Amino acid sequence: MTYKLEIKTADSADAGTSAKATITVVWSSGDRTVLHADGAAGYLDSGALDVLTFDAGPFQNPGAPVAIELSHDDAGAASGWFVCYVRVFAPGGKWWRADFQRWLATDERDGSLHASARLRNHSRWMGDLHDHFGTISSRNEFGEVPLHQLPMAGTHDSGTYGMGKGAMAQDATILEQLGLGVRFFDLRPRAYGGKFYVQHTLGSDNVLVNYGQTTKFAVNPGDGSIFNDIRDFLAHNPNEVIILKFQTFSLFDAEEHDDFRQLIAAYFPLIPQGPVENLTLNNIRNGAGRVIVFYGDDLGAAAPYDASWYGLWPYRVAQEQRSVGYVSLLDPWWEDDIGASGGDDDQASFARTWQPYHEANLVDWASRSPAFFVTQAQMQVLHGELDDRGRDNAYRNNGRNIAMFMNWVKMGVPRQVDPSVLSGAPAPVLRPNIMTLDFVEYGHETLGSLTDAIVDYFLSISPPMFSRTYDYDRFNTPFIQLPGQQGVPVLA
Repeated sequence: MTYKLEIKTADSADAGTSAKATITVVWSSGDRTVLHADGAAGYLDSGALDVLTFDAGPFQNPGAPVAIELSHDDAGAASGWFVCYVRVFAPGGKWWRADFQRWLATDERDGSLHASARLRNHSRWMGDLHDHFGTISSRNEFGEVPLHQLPMAGTHDSGTYGMGKGAMAQDATILEQLGLGVRFFDLRPRAYGGKFYVQHTLGSDNVLVNYGQTTKFAVNPGDGSIFNDIRDFLAHNPNEVIILKFQTFSLFDAEEHDDFRQLIAAYFPLIPQGPVENLTLNNIRNGAGRVIVFYGDDLGAAAPYDASWYGLWPYRVAQEQRSVGYVSLLDPWWEDDIGASGGDDDQASFARTWQPYHEANLVDWASRSPAFFVTQAQMQVLHGELDDRGRDNAYRNNGRNIAMFMNWVKMGVPRQVDPSVLSGAPAPVLRPNIMTLDFVEYGHETLGSLTDAIVDYFLSISPPMFSRTYDYDRFNTPFIQLPGQQGVPVLA
């Protein structure tokens, strides 16, 4: 069988290598396949995505690929190499990814020319964790956690892959993002020429959905649209839950809004609006719905809502969430509150402004009725050339945002609960919910991708100890902001 291997080298100066690299695929059988890529022969340049094809070799039954080992011979004047990730594709399209996010160089970090990482695919992480914690008793405590207190990865401007660099926020397609474990998608629709596309100020060729071929709202299997990709993904991974947010509609009139909503209903098994605290994996598995859709009502779709809204959750953009009480998704945009410099990525600004701002919003969120909450971790692109700085910013900052988020997951969001309301009981732990990232393929050097870190954390918990280890907030809890959070603008 022929396999394909992708190697991504970082998009930054001097990240490519002149050395000869050795890539070893480790199989579940213990067998190993050794490949080579020579930097002096045009491979492994800065920003390159190199593709190698290989056969599993003489092994009769190697099993699945489980790890990648990398090294190089340190040859040439520019031998240092920054490796982002390696992916292995099996015949039929299934893939696994190993995150590195590190240098292989004698004069960088640990000075090592060797590294290894596990190959992983997170297409079924929700269902797999639910099954894992359900093996101990009939009461699945992981499945009892409301989705708004379950950490998950999201992407900002999720459908912008392939666009011009000034508008592009992702390289990975929606299907690739799903395989990386992303479960929250921020999609900006554009109506044009009888189709619905993705836009981000500029238009794109990425089709969200087409009108039906037989009838207007019929599903068109296999047409390559994003809606079909998500629908097919759920058909193969029926225990996953996906959240879609549609906002900033371009060139829509009232009829196109109505049509778009009806196409959403035709393609997806929707979870209709209801109490957020009841949305647990246990409850969702007992129903047919798997997709939560938040639909912006700010352009051409104002209340009272007609029948095309059935199954959808109304949404307003971040700066308008302050004035309405019915929105069940909060995603404050930091630039609205603390200005463009609030997302500067020097370490002092990160510690002084960035982290306290997000923590203050999380604490404020917990004082309200239960709702989903998005920590928007895509930082301001203040440095470098426009064509490159968005991706370079993600390379610099995704790792520390993931580390910040995982510290909240493990330790709780810093806050002080008013002791007078506790009656001697321990204070509830506030867990974060969703973090959106640009160029989500860039992760943390040791934690990996955000979903890697989330899954590893939950797998570290002994199932009988789950409820003791992962207690969480039920919301509407009086709190006292910590001194570092004072004066930081939050949702009013």
